[in-house]
Amino acid sequence: MEIQGKLIHVGASEKIGDSNAKMTFVIEYGVEYPKKAAFDLWNDKMEKLTGYAIGDSLTVSFNIDSRSFNRKDGTKGIITNLQAWKISGEAAPKQENAMGTAKKADDLPF
Repeated sequence: MEIQGKLIHVGASEKIGDSNAKMTFVIEYGVEYPKKAAFDLWNDKMEKLTGYAIGDSLTVSFNIDSRSFNRKDGTKGIITNLQAWKISGEAAPKQENAMGTAKKADDLPF
């Protein structure tokens, strides 16, 4: 599946077990009634967000994965994850400020 939206949040990477890591990011999509979707990137896929910043428009290719689990009270539940596997889009152009650090072209100077 594929969806287009604006990057609004990037979480920190989390270590899962001994050999896995996960990062969650959120995009906002839809015009009239904007909605948000949170996606997971696992292990080496986390680098696919490199070069993108909050506010950039992205196209995210993803798989939907659901699994059941047992709650403490004995009932069953289902959890659904959106697992991103490809990210494309154009990062906003960056420019150097007086301090020599990069900033987005639409950043205000104050």
